[in-house]
Amino acid sequence: MSRLLFKKAEVYDSGDNKRGTIENITVEGLELSMTPDTVMVENERELFESYTGRVVIRTLETHTSEGTSGDYKILEAGTGKIAAGTNHIHEYISVGGEDVKEAYIKLVGKGVDVTLGGNSGVNLTFIQGYQSFENGRLETVIVAQLQDVDSRKVLFSEDGTA
Repeated sequence: MSRLLFKKAEVYDSGDNKRGTIENITVEGLELSMTPDTVMVENERELFESYTGRVVIRTLETHTSEGTSGDYKILEAGTGKIAAGTNHIHEYISVGGEDVKEAYIKLVGKGVDVTLGGNSGVNLTFIQGYQSFENGRLETVIVAQLQDVDSRKVLFSEDGTA
């Protein structure tokens, strides 16, 4: 059995600006799936009505480096802790349902990159996050899900850059 290996995940805003990079993705903690949602039409035939794409990322990192601007937490609860207009990664990852901005995720791998949200963020979604101790270590878990009638706007792959 083979696996797609991804080096990192990047979070982009609606203007295709990178807002942060999540490193050290655990191989066993990455789930990438697309499920067709079907509807029954006449004569008991099924039609793919839409597609639901889901990305779950587990990482050992709790902080991300955003270039020269410093080191920031991936998860930061509460909007009161976020300075308005800073556009750091934790503004795009919801911890407790606070007012979070829409974004899309790009998984950067060796040979192939996969984007949840289509090419150049055609569709945006809300990204959720939490900390987990399920595997006997502290992990940051990021979950994003998106639904569209066009499968190419849910999960989009291109040649890798890593």
